[in-house]
Amino acid sequence: MEETISAAQKIREYIGLKKNEPYTFKEISDAFVKAYHSALFETIYPVLKTADNRIILEIHVKEKQRNRIGTGFSYRNGNEMNVKRGVGNEQLFSAKFQIPFQS
Repeated sequence: MEETISAAQKIREYIGLKKNEPYTFKEISDAFVKAYHSALFETIYPVLKTADNRIILEIHVKEKQRNRIGTGFSYRNGNEMNVKRGVGNEQLFSAKFQIPFQS
């Protein structure tokens, strides 16, 4: 069975902060700077609120539109080439080729 991952879970993964763990303001700030520099978000910032003698971290985010396209090639073992092509973070094509050894 395939596990479904929510957008909130994915965003928390990029930020790297876990629920119900204590963090300093610097750790929170550094986590959001790192997430912003991933180039996946147009805006991402924390808002700290208090409720019931606790501090709650709200994440405000707007994702960037994924309009990148890329192609990757890799060569290894002297006779194997991999080709990958994708749009945004989605891989559209992947192929592995065996190249005959020539002496």
